[in-house]
Amino acid sequence: MRGTLLRGLSVALATAATFAFSGCVESTILPNSEPASVAKRLGVPGCQLSVPMSQSEVVLSAKRDGDPHPEARDDWARIVATYQHGDELRKVSCLTRGRYGAAGDIYFGLFRGGAIIAKLNYIIVN
Repeated sequence: MRGTLLRGLSVALATAATFAFSGCVESTILPNSEPASVAKRLGVPGCQLSVPMSQSEVVLSAKRDGDPHPEARDDWARIVATYQHGDELRKVSCLTRGRYGAAGDIYFGLFRGGAIIAKLNYIIVN
């Protein structure tokens, strides 16, 4: 009886861990994303692209996704120093799903004139 209970608990914990991990990957999916045509126009075809975000939204999103201090990073300082009126900050998710899971990267891009001019790289899924 005790062995059955321990096996059941083991399976429950493994299942919970699997859902928690997949929740981390899924949290990077963009809730407010642009159509594929916008991603293509901005030079990231095949990627999911968020709507434009403010600097504070980017920092909050990065923290939610597990980066405890994105505002302290050199690549973020570069984005802030480079940012000009009319630029757009967007979250970019370039994940491909295969037989064994997902792979790719997720980053925040600073877009100007239809091109990425700076990135805050922080998640690589492999």
